[in-house]
Amino acid sequence: SDFPPCKIEIVLGAKGRLYVVLPTGVETKLPFACNAPFIQDPARMKIKDPETSPTNRWLLERAGQLAASTMLNWLGSEKIPAIERADAYSLLPDVDRKDNSLEGVCGTAVEEAFSEIINGVPILLKQDGDLVQKNKCLIIPNEIASIWPADQAVGLLDDEGRFALSQHVKTADCEKLLNWGLVEKIDKELFLFVLANKHLPKPKTWEHLLNLWEYIAPEVTGYEYFGENEDLRIVPVQGKEVLYSAGEV
Repeated sequence: SDFPPCKIEIVLGAKGRLYVVLPTGVETKLPFACNAPFIQDPARMKIKDPETSPTNRWLLERAGQLAASTMLNWLGSEKIPAIERADAYSLLPDVDRKDNSLEGVCGTAVEEAFSEIINGVPILLKQDGDLVQKNKCLIIPNEIASIWPADQAVGLLDDEGRFALSQHVKTADCEKLLNWGLVEKIDKELFLFVLANKHLPKPKTWEHLLNLWEYIAPEVTGYEYFGENEDLRIVPVQGKEVLYSAGEV
């Protein structure tokens, strides 16, 4: 159907409540509030279920499209610093699509429309500020980035030639990207496996080497660690540019 012109507004940072100028009783798990001419229920407390109201479903879909297009424009704007571009992921919703409540159904309608807009377009922000397709980046934990630069670390730890996701992306937004299946993360288990099987470059400074030891210490010294400590290549050697295991030194 054709709908008359109308205004849809989203407010990032506000609770995910739906408004028809005044607040309704519908508070979703979306990362932004939404104001639109929703059709309300007779009591004017909530809105009609989008499953039975085509108008409300269309408005919710438009809100999702608006949020997605805004996020993509924000990410792709080279006129602003990378640290500010990374904040665009705060618009990414992460609702429970199995929630059958009115709030859950509304959040799902917005998120599904959001998903259609970002499908197949470059969405991951690299360290150098370029955007790449999903699964072309890896999240490098800050602890590893404090040992080697993120771009170097991803080359050492990944055999698929992927890039490092920008270190400016907040932890909460990284979790959302993981939940969406847009990116993967170098976890500590993989990191320990690589240390046991590769001679990685010696960190640039003693402080960086200490960061390495501090990062792995809880697992290596813990009771439930099933590896062999002497196999981990974490020992610097005089005159060598890579790390060796205790059994090799």
